[in-house]
Amino acid sequence: MEVLLVEDDEDHAELVRRNLLGQATRCNITHVNNGEAALDYLYQRAEYANPDSCPRPDLILLDLRLPRVDGMTVLADISRPLTSRPSRWWCSPVPPLIQMFPRPTSATPTPTS
Repeated sequence: MEVLLVEDDEDHAELVRRNLLGQATRCNITHVNNGEAALDYLYQRAEYANPDSCPRPDLILLDLRLPRVDGMTVLADISRPLTSRPSRWWCSPVPPLIQMFPRPTSATPTPTS
């Protein structure tokens, strides 16, 4: 299974990587650390232009708070109708996507019951 991990925190990425690699299903994990790189990978631009070394992911793990381009923008971009996407490579429905939310901090309000 090809997994695209989009996470800017290296410690979080390592935790996800360890968990995925510990599963019975064989995973090939590509890690990018910002939303711009995620879009470049998905649309095969820049350093990700070679489809042989940058296969289409079966699963995307997407952090929402990312540098350069945030996760919500990545999600909106790849969720556009197929006809408005810029690449023929990315011409089928979006693979399953899991949004990763940052853990609340003391400065982040939490819901009360």
